[in-house]
Amino acid sequence: MEPHLEASSTATPEPEDTAPPLAARLPPAILSRVFELLHDDSKRETSLEWIKTSHVCRHWRTQALGHKLLWASLNPVILSRGLLDVFLERSEGVPLAVFVDVISDCDDWTIRQAYKMVLTTQLHRVRSLAYAPSVAPWPVPTAEELVPLLKQPAPLLQALLLPGFKRSKFLYREARTLLTFLLEHAPNIQELELTQFPPQCFPWGSPPAAMRTLVLSADSSVEGTSTLTFSLLLEGLGAMPALQTLSLSGVIPKDVSGTHVHDIVHLPHLQKLRLSGSGEQYARLWYHLKTHRECAVRIEIVRSPTFPAILPAALARHYAECDVSSSDELFVKRNTAYGLAYDLYPIGQPPDECTPPSHPYTHPSVSLFVAWENRKEAAPELPAVQIFAATPISNIKILAVAAVDAERIEPERFIAFGPLVGAIEDLTLVAYRPSQLSSMFLILGGTLSPGSSHEGDKVPMPHLRSITLKQCRFDRDIAGPTLLDVLERRAQFGVMLNVLSFVDCGLDPGRAEELEVDFVKSGLIQCIRCDGDSVGVSPV
Repeated sequence: MEPHLEASSTATPEPEDTAPPLAARLPPAILSRVFELLHDDSKRETSLEWIKTSHVCRHWRTQALGHKLLWASLNPVILSRGLLDVFLERSEGVPLAVFVDVISDCDDWTIRQAYKMVLTTQLHRVRSLAYAPSVAPWPVPTAEELVPLLKQPAPLLQALLLPGFKRSKFLYREARTLLTFLLEHAPNIQELELTQFPPQCFPWGSPPAAMRTLVLSADSSVEGTSTLTFSLLLEGLGAMPALQTLSLSGVIPKDVSGTHVHDIVHLPHLQKLRLSGSGEQYARLWYHLKTHRECAVRIEIVRSPTFPAILPAALARHYAECDVSSSDELFVKRNTAYGLAYDLYPIGQPPDECTPPSHPYTHPSVSLFVAWENRKEAAPELPAVQIFAATPISNIKILAVAAVDAERIEPERFIAFGPLVGAIEDLTLVAYRPSQLSSMFLILGGTLSPGSSHEGDKVPMPHLRSITLKQCRFDRDIAGPTLLDVLERRAQFGVMLNVLSFVDCGLDPGRAEELEVDFVKSGLIQCIRCDGDSVGVSPV
């Protein structure tokens, strides 16, 4: 065996007969752990560097050879160097973890044949078959090449992660193969992530009961072509009560007939939910799901003819059944006549948009994105009013509102929920133009609130102590006078600001000094900061 490994590694020394005193005294349990850590690091880098460490001495080498789990991970480096038989022999009967990634300077034919050998002769031993999270260029072999090989029993298989590289409409044959494999040969699978494969790839009528993670994603080329019904989808989800992560993108049927709004699917362990696609059916599915009380939710309705009428009810149901006591920070990313997006999460812990759906759960949050085509004019029906009325924003302490859309943001879309955010302590406005800033300042002063009389009315957000303007166009003619009026009005009610910050607003030093005179030295505010640096601090 050693000659094979010597050929596969550069300058790997022969094990010494005598070991250094400390190395010779290390017990097997500690040595095994050392090898496991080195092995895991090398696996992440798709290398075999950990093998060199086992050559420190014969004592170490003996322990490494006897640690079967170290030899049960198969990656393209191992297969490209002709070490498949070596690893299969040394791992003995330990379940195999098969990993596909892109490596350079290897023969494609050799790699393909090695993976084919594993899946045709060792599938009964495979515990996981997964591709690297991001593989570019295409790996060898592609998932489309491996799927036809999945025809044998895989009783130990727990994880199957296959990213298709063709468009979904070209993968119907592979989808049928996957369906048969999951139905007949993989009874114990717990983690399934299939990207680009059509919805027909999953056995919704008889899903694996042990499923913990289910990620299915298809592109728009197969929308409306699936035979999957909404009622069958609900039944299938109900048959997987152990689900902890669920992500469905482009696979939910549009026709929701045959289901009743009172049909609820109980998924008590579901802590990560992501639904993404076009149409109201994504909001409808969310409405039917009862999840874990600390579920992290991401809903992305990228296009809908009209505002999904059931979305506010789905929001209200989720917030009523989940623990949102720690969700004190809200970032409104978009609020226009044609769309709304926000994130609600614990302070300082925004959801990471770049993590894959199967990434481990961290904390509860709600990330919402919805876009519709037909604008609603009547104020009581404004989608923003409905959504914020269903959102528990009364305890929010940190609020950020972005204005990145081309059209002007009308103040009335904020007035409706302004009185509900009375606990706000920190407010950030992002990418506002002068007219937009002026409107928001008027709201903060209470002059645009319904029924405000300017005499005796309390100002909104009485606990507000900090305002940050980020990437905003702050001018002296429009936004400046309005802000001064707001600060004076708030001072009358004893709810003064502590800090006003300008971040990437392009203020020159002269303008900053003027603001210090207008606001700090006049006693309306304690401190002004520009790009994080204090400009003025009022005396204590």
